[in-house]
Amino acid sequence: MDSAPIQPVPELPSEPDTETSNISAEPAPAKAGRLGKGALRGMVEDYLTEHADEHFSPNAIGKALNRSAGAVNNALEKLVADGYAIKTHNAPKRFAAKRDEPAN
Repeated sequence: MDSAPIQPVPELPSEPDTETSNISAEPAPAKAGRLGKGALRGMVEDYLTEHADEHFSPNAIGKALNRSAGAVNNALEKLVADGYAIKTHNAPKRFAAKRDEPAN
């Protein structure tokens, strides 16, 4: 057995030294995470409803919602099929919220 005396461990500082740290105090920008089933369709529908008098390309909505233009296009096509949106132009694709017909 070793009979050397035990040396105390030096105390660590209670707060990190921020001047020499390479870690940024600001959080990293959040990436768009995966959405639940039908969530993007709801976001796209809400966007169209909020901008009812305008028409948009899938790319424009994708940029506004920080989502893929392809995924937004799929959601828009589903909204058209379900009667919640209309396709205003085929080439280039443009979509708008479907307006309710005025009552007679």
